Amino acid sequence: MIQPPQQIENRSEEAVVQSWDIRSMKVEPHKPQVLRTSAEARSIAINLPAGDELQEHRTHEAAY
Repeated sequence: MIQPPQQIENRSEEAVVQSWDIRSMKVEPHKPQVLRTSAEARSIAINLPAGDELQEHRTHEAAY
């Protein structure tokens, strides 16, 4: 089960940053779990065993 992200506020800039404790997540190898989706971006957790590689893929960079 994915835990909700922690909310970290920076009051001087009024920004909110989300973070997840990925070490505590039980993500099965090669079965990514979506942590957050918005119109601009998607955050995912991937368990990639040592020695394995991601296949060719595209990324669209954005920050939360």
